Amino acid sequence: MNGKVYAVVDDHKLYCFDPATATNCSGYPKDTALAGTVSAPSATGNDRGLMDLAVDGTRIYLSYANDFALADKNSAPTGYLHCFDTATGASCWASYLTWSLSADDGFGYALFFRKNAQGAGTGVCLGSVKYRLCTDLNGNNRATTDTQDGMWGAGRNESLAINEAEGPTRTFHGSYTPDRGVTCWDWATDGPCNAGVFSNGRWYSATTKHVYGVNNDPAGRCGWGATHNKILFNFSLVSGTANCGAGDASLTVKPAAVYCDGKTRTTTWDRARVLDANLATGGDFTSLRATVVRTSDNAVVKGPVELVGTTGTVSLTGVTGAELRVDLLFTPKGASPWNDTTPPKIELLFDGDPIQACWDTAVAGTCTMNPRRVETVATTTKTGSIAHDSIEVDLDSTCTGAIAGTIRINTTATPSATDPPGPGIPLDILSGTTDKATTTTATDGTYRTALAPGTYTVRVRLQGTLAAYVSIAEPDGTNDGRRTLTVIGGTTTTANFTLNVTRNANDALGPA
Repeated sequence: MNGKVYAVVDDHKLYCFDPATATNCSGYPKDTALAGTVSAPSATGNDRGLMDLAVDGTRIYLSYANDFALADKNSAPTGYLHCFDTATGASCWASYLTWSLSADDGFGYALFFRKNAQGAGTGVCLGSVKYRLCTDLNGNNRATTDTQDGMWGAGRNESLAINEAEGPTRTFHGSYTPDRGVTCWDWATDGPCNAGVFSNGRWYSATTKHVYGVNNDPAGRCGWGATHNKILFNFSLVSGTANCGAGDASLTVKPAAVYCDGKTRTTTWDRARVLDANLATGGDFTSLRATVVRTSDNAVVKGPVELVGTTGTVSLTGVTGAELRVDLLFTPKGASPWNDTTPPKIELLFDGDPIQACWDTAVAGTCTMNPRRVETVATTTKTGSIAHDSIEVDLDSTCTGAIAGTIRINTTATPSATDPPGPGIPLDILSGTTDKATTTTATDGTYRTALAPGTYTVRVRLQGTLAAYVSIAEPDGTNDGRRTLTVIGGTTTTANFTLNVTRNANDALGPA
């Protein structure tokens, strides 16, 4: 469950192991409802206790029978049923449930889910040789049903097999008892299965003699079993036929995911349908069943519906849910559905505003970009036209840089950090030949101008009262009062100047 392995042992504690870290899960083991209350078999000298568990969401349902109920021992064991929720780390129910078992039916305890006609779980059950003992998933409405001898996977005496296989609307058990083989209960009819190789709920043959147990594959399409005679066999959980050749497919749709403008949308579910397939009887499939599930609570809202012999459409009128999933279980008739090189397709449709195609472009190093235009690989639509081949990136205020510096006045031709500042000196900042900003030094000779990232030229305006001055000791050696610099977003680029008077060192210096 959720990537973790859980186990219960005869101290009635729940253990947890994390394969990702190869360590025990933090906080485990945890006490179940039986821990410290019901004695472990090993503590009483009885090594014949039986356990089983079944998983539903975050819940683990657990069963325990405190004896094998062997007829020659005339034992009368007690059956226990309890629940643990891994989400809360505590018992699901206020207490545990018990049943008194007879020596005749108590040997072998299978734990499985009760379902409705649509295949949705409605309860959890213990299966003995003869009886089905069930309760609702919340532990209420306990009931015992005498259905049919041997339907529930338990044999007599040493004929035990408790593993079951769960189909969409059927539950299968294996039995070691020779004349039972594999048993099947159909929840759609709430009676024994009569489909495929099953007759009156049983599939008994040389293949299924002395079955150790059955289970299903993760896709829920095939059941598997093994026998004492070293035979491995399989069968369809959907149709009940032997030699399972089924497949599966699934599609999940969330209407909100196809809108990106932030507006509230009203959508209604329309239908699920299968395309590009011959669904006529005798066509591409021997069986194709669709089940529609609401993902928020895993509720089955439609199906399973057999689509062979139909138009392949399942109406979703009146179905609610922010997200739906349609699951298909199918048995192809040979490879015919794909012979035309066009595989069958599945659609899940809703009504609403047209869907939107949106792009959210993130440019690496936004604040260091220069220039601001980013050329992109063209996005091509299905018709071959170009959707967009470039974008203009607008940088926000957090990416603004700056040019700053100090202007000093020198009279010795040898610049020094002690040279006095030059106040009121005008500067122009150009991008190419375009004036981007004009500023004037402060009383301490400093200036600062915020700019978007790019390449700029800082020019000291050596005119008017500054016509007799020249810039000296510039790093580029031009001594022309101009500096070309690159501004990077989020940083300050420095451009200092030293001016030297060439006319008369005693001339006053003032603003132009």
